[in-house]
Order: sequence, then C-alpha cells, then structure tokens
Amino acid sequence: YKELSKQMETTYHLRMEELAEGRIEVPVVGTEPDPAVADRYSEALPMPEEGPLFNDYTSLCGWEEEW
Repeated sequence: YKELSKQMETTYHLRMEELAEGRIEVPVVGTEPDPAVADRYSEALPMPEEGPLFNDYTSLCGWEEEW
C-alpha cells in the first residue's frame, strides 16, 4: 500500500506540473512515450497497455467504436 500511495502521489504531482505548463498527454494505441520524459515517470504509476473500455473524449467526438 505504501509503494502504491507513493506512485499515486508522484503521478499526481507530475500531471499537475504538466497541466500548469499547458501540456496534456493523450495516450494513443501504437505510439511510444517520449524518451525525453520517460525518466520522470519511472517512479509514477505505469501507463496501462490497453485503453479504457469507454473514453468520453472519443465518444464526444463521435469516434466511438462498436462494442
């Protein structure tokens, strides 16, 4: 639990820094993370391999896939 809490806190702070800088990461299947920032995330929560079953952004854009 302690390690997971630390990863969650690290991830939160990194994401808030990105938002403050005006950067937003949108993971896209088939792309690799930017190696220039990969080290910053070594102690953060890992990015999931699969996307969510429902993505409100793609749904609002009308890009949802058939289930």
